[in-house]
Amino acid sequence: MGEPGPLILTSIKTASIVRISHTHKEIHNMHMKKITTRVPWTDEHVDQLLGRYFQFLAMQTSNQPYQKAAIVRELAAAQGRSKGSVEAKMMNVSAVLESMGKEWVTGYKPLSNFNKALLDQVQAYIKQSVWFHMRDAA
Repeated sequence: MGEPGPLILTSIKTASIVRISHTHKEIHNMHMKKITTRVPWTDEHVDQLLGRYFQFLAMQTSNQPYQKAAIVRELAAAQGRSKGSVEAKMMNVSAVLESMGKEWVTGYKPLSNFNKALLDQVQAYIKQSVWFHMRDAA
């Protein structure tokens, strides 16, 4: 497991010695375990993400300024996942839209893989979206 952490003499009478810290490798492994704990994407979480994604897209197409970073951080915190996880899912949504021949949010370059469940969720979201219907009719 690596080099043991520092030792400290806890009692001169009994000559008790204990290890007072973890090794660097142990700390790294604990940190990585925490980081790589995955939060599953529920339908509710994906719907929340799609709401933000299409908000970005609507603002982009109408040339309105918008700040993605703060909204993504807020969504990530609310869902208990990393900012990178949310951004990767946004890029998956871009990939779905690109496969459908639709515009996607600049800054969320489409990733090469997405699953069928996400395709179905994006299609359902678009089907119920008033904004998309008005936009496609124009």
